[in-house]
Order: sequence, then structure tokens, then C-alpha cells
Amino acid sequence: IVEMRQMVNRLVRRIHYTAFTCPLKDTWVAFHCSVDRCITAAVLAERLVWAAKQLKSGMMRAAWLSRQQQWENRCLQCRDKNGLRLLKFELEKYAINWEAVEESTRAFAQPSQSRHSPSEGTRDSAGSSSRVGAREGGVSGGKKENSKKAME
Repeated sequence: IVEMRQMVNRLVRRIHYTAFTCPLKDTWVAFHCSVDRCITAAVLAERLVWAAKQLKSGMMRAAWLSRQQQWENRCLQCRDKNGLRLLKFELEKYAINWEAVEESTRAFAQPSQSRHSPSEGTRDSAGSSSRVGAREGGVSGGKKENSKKAME
């Protein structure tokens, strides 16, 4: 099950926070923690559905929309690691528009490259510190109460 947790977390970490409807850091920290606590493939599949639903519509392939509900239903019926692997593969290969995700990441990074290196922190309007980069959980600063609501 550890391998399955890592697989789900790796996929979500590949996506920069600007591609999600909820770009709050605490939301994604809570998400990754919830994945790390999962003990069955069924619960991991539910986490995968939740993350997929957080993607902005422009980050999904148009052809996927007709298959999305069927995929979600199969996720809810998932009971083993082979089924979870297949569902993750379908999301990664057929649902996510990686070109749009990469463009979103580039658009975000371009203005900051002249001021910050990718490893430097940035400040949001509330003065909270956050780090720039898709490999860092794919999120920016936010409030804990918002992240708890988003995870419910």
C-alpha cells in the first residue's frame, strides 16, 4: 500500500498549484497527509477522484469529459492495487492535458524568474511565506480552515 500512496502523491506533485481550482498550500499538505494515511486501494482511489476534481477545466483533455463519470464510478468500485494503477494511468494519460499544465507552470514562473530563483520563497498578499516550484506539493500559501473545508 505504501507504493500506491507514493504513486498517487507523485502524480499530484507533478501538477503545479496554478492548475488547481484551490491553490492553497494547506489544502495540498492536508491532501498528501491524507494519502499517506490511506490503508486501502479503495480510499486511495477516492483521493485520486478528489484531486482530479480539483483540476481546472482547462487542464483536462476535452475528450475526457465524456468518460470522466465512468472513470469516477470505476474509482468508487476499486478494491485492489492493480485497479488503482490502471485508474491512475488513465487519469495521467487520457485526462490531464499536460501541455496546458506545463503552460500554466511556465506562465507562473516567467515573471518570478527575474526576481527569484526557483528555490527562493515568495510572499503572498497576507505575508505568508511559500516556495515556488511544481515539485513542492504543487501549492501556495493559505489558511488551515479553508483546507479542511476543501478536503471534506
